[in-house]
Amino acid sequence: MHPHECPLRPCLLRRLSQLASKDKIKYWVLYKPVAQNFPLLDAFFFMESPQKTLVGLQITTAGEHHTTTSTVNQFNEHMAEYFNGWEELSRDMSWEIIYIQHADSTPMKGWQRCDVVNSDNLSKKENQKIAEFWIKKVHQYQVSISPGDF
Repeated sequence: MHPHECPLRPCLLRRLSQLASKDKIKYWVLYKPVAQNFPLLDAFFFMESPQKTLVGLQITTAGEHHTTTSTVNQFNEHMAEYFNGWEELSRDMSWEIIYIQHADSTPMKGWQRCDVVNSDNLSKKENQKIAEFWIKKVHQYQVSISPGDF
């Protein structure tokens, strides 16, 4: 099966407070968090080939959209609460983040950093591990869309 033959099915991701039980990760399902303060991504989906991949979507009008190690950590904590086996599955999972901008926005000009911010929630070692993960394992793409593209 080719990706263009398998359209994404939409799925609203409820607030954690409304979650009855963890779910199994489903491939080719577009998860859209209901919570407006969901960390890191606006939506995401999973693919299986050639390896397990998380494709994150971040919609922005800004010329930069950097993140922090604590935000990445919070995202992983949320994912572990939503999905069975997240810790194990995510170890070997490729991360692809697509930054989507309106054509009239200030274009992004480079890599979006993951800054280390000292917080009580993470040790220095944990911060460094997340920052290294971001640099080595997260692939980033930038897409500009205008109304005529639809």
